[in-house]
Amino acid sequence: MLPPSLPLFPLPNVVLFPNVFLPLHIFEPRYRQMVADALEGDRIIGMVLLRPGYERDYQGRPPIYEVGCAGVITHSQALADGRYDIVLRGMEKIRVTAEDHSRPYRIGQVEAISETIPPDQAQPLRHQRQRLEAVIAAAIERVRAEPRFPPSVPDEDLVNALAQYLELEVVERQALLECDGVRKVYGIPTLPYMQTGATDMAFLRAKGMQCYGVSLATDEEDMLQGFAAHSDQERVREESLYKYLQFQWEVLGATAFSKR
Repeated sequence: MLPPSLPLFPLPNVVLFPNVFLPLHIFEPRYRQMVADALEGDRIIGMVLLRPGYERDYQGRPPIYEVGCAGVITHSQALADGRYDIVLRGMEKIRVTAEDHSRPYRIGQVEAISETIPPDQAQPLRHQRQRLEAVIAAAIERVRAEPRFPPSVPDEDLVNALAQYLELEVVERQALLECDGVRKVYGIPTLPYMQTGATDMAFLRAKGMQCYGVSLATDEEDMLQGFAAHSDQERVREESLYKYLQFQWEVLGATAFSKR
């Protein structure tokens, strides 16, 4: 169980996910003190993302996204000049509800965000896991790399690792951290999602607006064959294109005519 308050480490370009390891180099004096205090205590700190515009008050207490992730320091090395190299392991998602200004570094009043999978979603998730593994295996085969995700990895750990290590914009990572799974928007099952190139959504999310992306025309079969919606392999099967157009029409109809 998490303590009711945690030291906060706000950064402009880092998002931590549960059960994922994150190496960090600590050099600012206030955060050196934070790490020293944490090592003398329960070794837990809260990672949070700074909101855009933090540069104007970086040395103070610029606004942060309220959803972050608690992490425990699993490894630490104190350097001769007072800096630290540490490794954090993500524990669970947190929501910062208030802040304590009694220390040089930030301390947040936090509550844990519980994530449970409803029984009626277990079977659909298993199906999605199989599709995801097929896409990952195809991508690994194309670059001749070794698989990094054994089948024994739990669903949530696989998703968190992908969210942590894929090349995504930081606001995209934050959106994934805040996502609580499959949601229904106006009765349509959706997953908050952003393509890397969707800069319009990136700016909207940075302003605190929920955005939902609709999948591109490629499906898992296209991906298995090496096709893509972008890059030098930008092509799709004819069947996928018509499926995509039908899906877009259904989404448009459901959102335009549903009762709010």
